[in-house]
Amino acid sequence: MTEKPQLVNEIIKRVKEQTLDSPQEITDYVDKLSASIWDIGTKKIKADMDFAIKWKDIRKHTSSDKQADIEIMTTDEFKEREQCKYAEKTVIETIRSLKKRLSILAEEFHAM
Repeated sequence: MTEKPQLVNEIIKRVKEQTLDSPQEITDYVDKLSASIWDIGTKKIKADMDFAIKWKDIRKHTSSDKQADIEIMTTDEFKEREQCKYAEKTVIETIRSLKKRLSILAEEFHAM
């Protein structure tokens, strides 16, 4: 599954560098990013489930929910869950950015 994060990272890098000028390339990237949302969602569900299981385990050994909430922030389950949240947001915002870039290119083309 390392292939998809690398693809997403490459697309984000290209967006940051503003090196996307081909409408076909932008459309292709939008399609690939849109398809990756499913994978991220699936991974996010698993991360949420792992987080809940871990929280329940921690809660058994703590005196309050708040203490369990604080303690779980130091776990890999918390880290994975947060990474999934940010990955999903990043992909959605990158799609929006690419669509905006595509509309700007279309306006420039029609202005010629």
